[in-house]
Amino acid sequence: MSVRSLKNLRLRKFAVDGLLAAAFLTFVLIAVLAARMVDAGRQAVFDDMRNRVVTLAKGAGVALFPREDLFFLHALVNSVATDSIIRYACVTDGRGRIRSHSDPERIGDADASPESEAARAAGATFRKDFKCPDGLDCHYFSAPIWAGSRRVGTASLVIDSETMAPRLTGIRERLLLIMLSLAAVVTLLLVIRFLLRRVERAAELKSAMIHTVSHEFNNALSGLEGGVFLLKGGESPERLKELSPVYDMISEVQANLRTFVKNILSEARLESGRFTPEPRRVFLRDIAERCVASVRELMAHKSISFEMDRGDPVPVEADQELIALVISNLVGNAVKYTPPGGKITVRVSRHDGETPGARFSISNTGEGIPAEELDLLKEAFYRSEGGRAAASGYGLGLKIVNDLLALHDSSLEITSDPGKSATFSFRLPLHQPPAAGPAEILLSRARSLYGTLLARFRRG
Repeated sequence: MSVRSLKNLRLRKFAVDGLLAAAFLTFVLIAVLAARMVDAGRQAVFDDMRNRVVTLAKGAGVALFPREDLFFLHALVNSVATDSIIRYACVTDGRGRIRSHSDPERIGDADASPESEAARAAGATFRKDFKCPDGLDCHYFSAPIWAGSRRVGTASLVIDSETMAPRLTGIRERLLLIMLSLAAVVTLLLVIRFLLRRVERAAELKSAMIHTVSHEFNNALSGLEGGVFLLKGGESPERLKELSPVYDMISEVQANLRTFVKNILSEARLESGRFTPEPRRVFLRDIAERCVASVRELMAHKSISFEMDRGDPVPVEADQELIALVISNLVGNAVKYTPPGGKITVRVSRHDGETPGARFSISNTGEGIPAEELDLLKEAFYRSEGGRAAASGYGLGLKIVNDLLALHDSSLEITSDPGKSATFSFRLPLHQPPAAGPAEILLSRARSLYGTLLARFRRG
């Protein structure tokens, strides 16, 4: 996993945690507000019933005064009672005798219920909650019937929890749908978080295993070097000269294995986030010269011609140790894959563009790289067919290079002319000196004034 991938993984995990917190908070808020929303729905039904009973009272007033029109009154009451939410509708006269009822058998009876008596005593719209005989929660609504300034009766409507339920079903269904959707989102986020954590743990386990294996491998190499040293010390000069090619081969294998161990450890440190860049003002040209100097003997051994265009020293903002590791890998790869008698060219130049800085590039003659494999070279353990044929290796170097450059907001650029050459390059931003503070400005002016006074004093 690359540094950028690890950062993206952590950002995704942080985002998922934030979404989970928001989802849980929303879940709690909806649970708290659900009862209020249902209560608001009930109040909306109650307001509707008040309006209806007032309308019924006005219509009943027309039917009872100045002449009693029972046909119109029954039609009015029955039309109101057709709504499924109405348990029953009723109109009583001033003495409490039922003049019209949605249940015809009750017409003419006296309505002596506590609700009816309380309604007749009220001078305005009235509501009372009570238990119906069948055990349901009932709600009684009434309004006085006026004939001018004289009260001639009372209109009433009764609803219960069963008849009111369909009006609240829509609210409850919407709330349930929201809660289920939110629960599904929370479940999905928890699954994603679990998978991200598994990936993170796998990366941590891989890093720990690599550290352990690399450490043991390094110990074995140290033992091998000690053994070779003892063998060489016990040989006679003639025998040592005779076995020199064998010892040179062993030394080259040891160097390759140490490079492999170093790359493996670097990869593990990158994945675990232990590479923390410390950018400062450095000269890319100086780092490149030191890295090239370490392989000059190997280039001479392979009869590789070398050219370095140093250019002007350009200060860049970078971590010196990490960039040295980048250039060492690129230079080492160039020497490894350049055939005997080939040529390596290193250029360090100033780059002027949207982000001014320095550009490093290294080119080497050889087999080159097919266009379709250029991006694949930045992946772990990938090696092109030409690379496998030209030299041994493990396919980690360029991935580490690209990951280290990513820590500097840069990337490895690879171009190639298949069958002829390959070029690897990158850019680093120009070092920007910090802005001078008030103290620095005052000190600079004091120095300038001192210099002026000193010059005048010397002139006499």
